[in-house]
Amino acid sequence: MDFITEIASLNRDGRKVIRPITCKPDSTLQSVILSLASQFIHRIYAVNEQEEVIGVITLRDVISSFITEPSYHFDDYYGFAVKEMLNQ
Repeated sequence: MDFITEIASLNRDGRKVIRPITCKPDSTLQSVILSLASQFIHRIYAVNEQEEVIGVITLRDVISSFITEPSYHFDDYYGFAVKEMLNQ
């Protein structure tokens, strides 16, 4: 809870600070996806009954639950120059 309170109390450049979005360990993947999409966020904090952060679920984690990359997936990409990636 201290972590969440600290994040919520930060105010940079006068912008409105929003309390981090959380879920419980027994939340469904559907509810996590709906929270991510409706709040336009890329991460959701998993908290226990005492509201202590026990983990973070990112948008990449959600996508990875549907799509798996073969073990050799990155072999073809390590040699790319940054300029090649920027032109894609």
